[in-house]
Amino acid sequence: MKKLILVSMIAVAAMGMPGCGEDDNFDAAVTWQNESGTELQDIRWVDENSVANARWDETVPNNDTSEQKIVTLETGKGECLDTAATPQEYEIEINDGYTSYTLAEGATQTLRITGLGKK
Repeated sequence: MKKLILVSMIAVAAMGMPGCGEDDNFDAAVTWQNESGTELQDIRWVDENSVANARWDETVPNNDTSEQKIVTLETGKGECLDTAATPQEYEIEINDGYTSYTLAEGATQTLRITGLGKK
């Protein structure tokens, strides 16, 4: 009987414990401020394998801001294309030097594109 009570207590405690890893319900609202010196297109918020979590299909001129999108990946990086005749793919430098960035849960954030690195 004591074993049954002990096992029941452990099972109830385990149900109340949060799971490890990233929150499955994460979201944040992201806007990009283009300070790169060039017009950009196809901006993407991607994971470490360059799989896009969110995509901004618009063209964002230098010194302009993108539309706001909801992303569900907490830590990621930015990638984009320039608008040249033969577009070059770039990794985005976020907020003066960060290539990987962690967003705040539920926040509305403007990420500044302060530089580009060829991919």
